[in-house]
Amino acid sequence: MDWLRTVCRRAGCGRLLAPVFAVLAVLPGAAAAQTPASAVGLGYPVVPVDGRSAALGGTALGLLGETFSLGNPADMTQHVNPGFALSFHAEGADLKGGAEPIDTGRQRFHLVRAIAPFSEWAIGIAFGSAFDQDWSARFQDTLAISDGLVPFEETREHNGGISTIDLSLARTVGPLAVGVTASRWIGSLRQTFNRTFGTPIGDSPSLNPAGGSQTLSYKGWRFQTGAAFDLSDRLYLSGVVSFGSTLSATP
Repeated sequence: MDWLRTVCRRAGCGRLLAPVFAVLAVLPGAAAAQTPASAVGLGYPVVPVDGRSAALGGTALGLLGETFSLGNPADMTQHVNPGFALSFHAEGADLKGGAEPIDTGRQRFHLVRAIAPFSEWAIGIAFGSAFDQDWSARFQDTLAISDGLVPFEETREHNGGISTIDLSLARTVGPLAVGVTASRWIGSLRQTFNRTFGTPIGDSPSLNPAGGSQTLSYKGWRFQTGAAFDLSDRLYLSGVVSFGSTLSATP
């Protein structure tokens, strides 16, 4: 992500983050678990929806007609024929503020799902995105210590995220449909942190490079129970209740 590194340099990320890293660099050994490489890090949710739901602002509940989104398992009963959907999402941004604007973007698969109705039943299996943690940053700054100043360059990179594997079952009873979903949260995150020091200014001693890396493995469960009701040809009610285990991140 060279664009993020360039933006950080132009926006002065170093001036904002250097005090934090300076404090971390001088913390006693008892705080070793709070090093920059140990933090879970930034990220943002990725909603597992199909193209229709994405076009409606991420709405995945109460839609008339067929939907492949992982909203309510009971909504699978609206499918008349077996179906398969693959949701692909592309995003782009223009970043301004430096000598020239930066164009950037990325692509990802939000959702892959297959649904098979039979009689009053419907079964579905899906693989969807849940949380994205891919980012990197690089900046330069100066560390002030008691004997002088030491310039440094720092890089931090996170690669990974969390996805979900869903197995759903639904059934209709007259105008009422009920469904259940069992989801397995899986994923991993690799964190890398490196800092290299330049020539000291003043009486400051030379400092050795610092860095580290860590890989986390994510695991967890989630369960959903949903219901849907056809009140009329133009009125459809849909609701879902979710609960799950604690999401664990194991080094």
